[in-house]
Amino acid sequence: MAREVVLQPLAYSLSEFTLDTAYTARELSKSQADLSVAVARGFKINIPFLSAAMQAVTGPELAAELARCGGLGVIYCSQPILSEAEMVRRVKAAPPNADNYSYPFKTLLDAQGRLVVGAAINTKDYAERVPALAEAGVDILFVDSSHGNTDYQKETIQFVKQNYPLVPIVGGNIINSDGVNNLIGWGADGVKVGMGIGSICITTDVKATGKGQASAVMECSATRDKLPEWAPVIADGGIGTAREMCIALAIGADAIMLGKYFARLEEAPGNKISRDDFLRMYPATNGKLDPSIEYLKEYWGEGSLRARIHQEAQYRYGQNEFAEGVDGYTEYAGPLKENLSRTLAKIIKSMHDAGANSISELHEKAIVRLASARSMNEVGVHDLISYKKVSLS
Repeated sequence: MAREVVLQPLAYSLSEFTLDTAYTARELSKSQADLSVAVARGFKINIPFLSAAMQAVTGPELAAELARCGGLGVIYCSQPILSEAEMVRRVKAAPPNADNYSYPFKTLLDAQGRLVVGAAINTKDYAERVPALAEAGVDILFVDSSHGNTDYQKETIQFVKQNYPLVPIVGGNIINSDGVNNLIGWGADGVKVGMGIGSICITTDVKATGKGQASAVMECSATRDKLPEWAPVIADGGIGTAREMCIALAIGADAIMLGKYFARLEEAPGNKISRDDFLRMYPATNGKLDPSIEYLKEYWGEGSLRARIHQEAQYRYGQNEFAEGVDGYTEYAGPLKENLSRTLAKIIKSMHDAGANSISELHEKAIVRLASARSMNEVGVHDLISYKKVSLS
């Protein structure tokens, strides 16, 4: 029999919660809102958004534009070492665009005035990959593994801490207290939380491992808060709408890492195709595709067969016998800046309605409520014959 069978509490997703309102003081304003957060010990970004280290998400174009908006792009490691290092160099050499007025928040720059960029590493070739990334000017490293509570992760983190002590290292992914205790104990400057809940991830479907993202974030952030060595918690996956972003931040995440949100955008690496071309390629979807969709973008998981063409992609999952992700399409959403500006406006308004003007204050003041399935039916549009669709992200 299993060592333990957990029947209560159930594991919950972010979409099952709502945020109570609180007294909102007059001085809470959009212009004064503070969305800056730490994503590693001693390493802050200007908005709590990171792009996932995925082939379909974070190339140099998206990483550069996200840094201009105050967030952090994380270049993927499912590619040859020299290729990843070159992507880092391209971001560091990109124009910062000093006209910060045109961007939603202050551009994220290093001490030399260059755009800040992160990069992922795996637990196999880190001894060769880390030096190349450091030489290219990477600002922060992220261990990219579907299961981060392993000896392999321990060895990778300790290598970075011993040989590159000035480069922050974030460990992951984990979903419980044991993972938090181990990663921070091994020296990780931050932890990524999430398993089996991404829109293109089938890990839980094929091998059962995973947990509802709300439950994982709450457990990991509560454990972190009790440790003498504090480190940020990054919610990674299972975050599709602005509402889910607000809940993830309210229940303890310091920042959120997003895949599909960024994969939809102009700057993402995936190909953009027209509705007509898509229907020619997939005629069976005719009549099923939302009529408002004019263009689509490719989106594939790091555990998909497409991603695993590159040997380095296999390292993330520790096996190459079956897929843990899929290859598909998502609706094209336009440029990063305009999408992110709208999403940040929603998050700020949510914070203000909860009586908070910063992410840390949201952690202190938020009252998050588990909602019944019946009450959630009232959250979305209902009782209408037709309506014009609006973005939820």
